[in-house]
Amino acid sequence: MEGDHDPATLMPKEDIVGNLTESVINQGSPVNSILQEIAYAARMLRRSPSFTAVAVAVLALGIGAGTAVFSVVDAVVLRGLPFDEHDRIAAVLGVDTKRPNTFGGGSTTTQTYLDWRRMQESFEGLAMVGSDGFRLKTDSGEPANARAQRVT
Repeated sequence: MEGDHDPATLMPKEDIVGNLTESVINQGSPVNSILQEIAYAARMLRRSPSFTAVAVAVLALGIGAGTAVFSVVDAVVLRGLPFDEHDRIAAVLGVDTKRPNTFGGGSTTTQTYLDWRRMQESFEGLAMVGSDGFRLKTDSGEPANARAQRVT
């Protein structure tokens, strides 16, 4: 077709090379290019402060959440528990077979624990930990809930 011409075929080869060389020279060093991009980004962010605030908030939340997750993984998984021979610690749970089984949902009476401790031969030691709740009276006479841990 007459209107569809490739500009490269219409331009002499010397001009194509000259134009490419000139465009590379005009761009300057990569550092200047990066500085120009940063200046442009700063101008655009200044023009829309609400977008800037939302973008900074999202970045802050994302970085904070990532840091928190890594801190927990690092402390628990990568470094291990702060006990000597932490790989030898085991949890022994009493489970009521009539109730749905949930992880850590075991319930053991004090007498059962004392029997286990007396009869067990597999462990160096055995300890019991349990949570409890109490209803207390404050100094003003009002009832208040309190949480407690039972530990042997």
